[in-house]
Amino acid sequence: MHTSQTFLRPWSAVALLALFCLPAMAADPPKWQPMLAKSFEGEAKDIGVTGLTVYRNPGCVFLLVEGKGVYCSSAGADSFKPVTETWKEVRDHAQKVSDSKHRFVLADAGIKESTDGGATWSTPISLPKDFVVTSQTWVEYDATNDVIYLMKKGGDLYKLARGK
Repeated sequence: MHTSQTFLRPWSAVALLALFCLPAMAADPPKWQPMLAKSFEGEAKDIGVTGLTVYRNPGCVFLLVEGKGVYCSSAGADSFKPVTETWKEVRDHAQKVSDSKHRFVLADAGIKESTDGGATWSTPISLPKDFVVTSQTWVEYDATNDVIYLMKKGGDLYKLARGK
């Protein structure tokens, strides 16, 4: 009578271990949070946001709302209120306090970050589930609180608090 025996080669044991353990070890996707419902009534697509900018320091978030003017929230983007500044004033100040070496760009695979003026780029940060990038998609950054904001015209404002 012949009995068969199965021997695992060292590399096959490692492959089996990887097969069962890697999904558990994989990094969780970023935890993007939709923010507009906290300050505005109705659907995000109906609010009419046509611009987003952030003062990197101290992290104030500004929205330009069609027909209503400029709204501001302190860091965290959870409480937008109308302000008297014009969109031009907000954008000019944001430009003055920007960091030319710290950049974010949208790529097919997500958001890439560079801290050296574009010489090197990070692995892309995943976008929120079902988010589709358009020509009117904005990425802004709050350097004080290490928060990335992502929005497109007709969509919700998403924040990704990375924490330092």
